[in-house]
Amino acid sequence: MKYSEYTPGTEAYAARLKRNLASETYTVDGVLHWTSSNNAVPLHVFREAGVEAPSRQREGIQRQNAAFLIQYRAARAAMTPEQREEEAFERRAAFGPGEEVVNILTGERFRT
Repeated sequence: MKYSEYTPGTEAYAARLKRNLASETYTVDGVLHWTSSNNAVPLHVFREAGVEAPSRQREGIQRQNAAFLIQYRAARAAMTPEQREEEAFERRAAFGPGEEVVNILTGERFRT
């Protein structure tokens, strides 16, 4: 494939997205999903391909995101003290000491 097929905004890129939407997806309850990940196709993909999204796509994405956040929060609540300590170590390594770091999914605030 040529580089231009990977460059957003080009005709080649839009054509590639259209092919992918036609060949690498499946539909459940009016929502298009990628076969590779089972995730709902994001709305920007339809825009970039120049095609209209299914009418229920936004609703399907919102349901998927809500389910993910429930699982993510449950996993965080179930973390062991050792896992929390390792996470704190990684934050300090990434941001340095004395910084406030916010988990944008949960709103948790941490001081490194």
